[in-house]
Amino acid sequence: MLLPCVSQLYNTVNKQKHELIIHKENEKKEQEVARKVFDSILNPGCLSADNIQLHLSPMSLFNGDVVLAAVKPTGGLHILFGDFTGHGLAASLGALPVSDIFYSMTAKGYSINDISREINRKLKLQLPTGMFLAACLVEIDTINNMLKYWNGAIPGAFLHKGDSVVELKSQNLPLGILGDAGFSDKVEIIELHDADQIILSTDGILEAENSNGEMFGAKRFSDCLHYALGHETKNKKVDLFQHILDTLDEFTQEQAQTDDVTLGVITCDIQSINQLASQKGGYKKFVPTHWQFDLHFYYDSIKSIDPIPLINQIMGEIQGHQIQQDKLSMVLTELFCNSLDHGLLELDSKLKATPEGFMQFYAVLCR
Repeated sequence: MLLPCVSQLYNTVNKQKHELIIHKENEKKEQEVARKVFDSILNPGCLSADNIQLHLSPMSLFNGDVVLAAVKPTGGLHILFGDFTGHGLAASLGALPVSDIFYSMTAKGYSINDISREINRKLKLQLPTGMFLAACLVEIDTINNMLKYWNGAIPGAFLHKGDSVVELKSQNLPLGILGDAGFSDKVEIIELHDADQIILSTDGILEAENSNGEMFGAKRFSDCLHYALGHETKNKKVDLFQHILDTLDEFTQEQAQTDDVTLGVITCDIQSINQLASQKGGYKKFVPTHWQFDLHFYYDSIKSIDPIPLINQIMGEIQGHQIQQDKLSMVLTELFCNSLDHGLLELDSKLKATPEGFMQFYAVLCR
């Protein structure tokens, strides 16, 4: 009597094993299809630019970390470096609305102030409770040689500046937590020089563990940055990006990842960045049309509205996106800034003659 029962049990287990294998194969195929669709939707922007070094190592098939980069219409770069709560498919889905907002608003000429606020508004509305995006938004302003940044809980954000390392400290909560009324879109400003490097890392590196359960930690990360400073000469430059990865590999050895690991090093090569704008593609010829519109902004409106993206959007709707929007944005921005800085605020342009005066000039504008 026992043998038939054993045989029946064996057949049942074998059948369940076979069904489980088929289920896993189907799940893998579905994930691969989803991954291909996901990658096709996410805009790579200019992440392949020569001045951007990027390492993305997701813990699973889908990445909860998100890195976006786009050329501004007036030249320069916008960069978003983010880490969603958790990992896998659930965490990566939030990257879709973030990518859409980031690229569309950058193309229209909006600042990272406006972009951070809009992303926060969207994520607060769409994400479930307990899910948010730690993020650092960076603007490389190649016209004024300025770095502007908004950091919301990204711990590994630094500027390799000359012979020093400046931390881009987090002053904000992650995106998607606060409502619009409590959200601050204030950015920090640092003077930028050619060849300065921006280092951005998610907590996956800082929290990576070795075989003893010890974390890589902020001190080791900082030591990597200062090592590069101490070993650079006029004829020899340390590859900071590779040095950090090599140090991390040496520390973790064969330990399995416990989180998504993402590292980015952006070199502020002004000439290279400006060339990105000119490489965006040729412009189609368009048939001129006759039109005119007038916009009137009073002092209370200018406090909260940047008119340049609005004008760009209107002109794009009228004339089509084949207009030379980057050149148009540059001209409009220069006209508006001159009228605001020297006409309305009566700021003396002589202030910008020295680096200290330039920072003072910007401080007055950002009040």
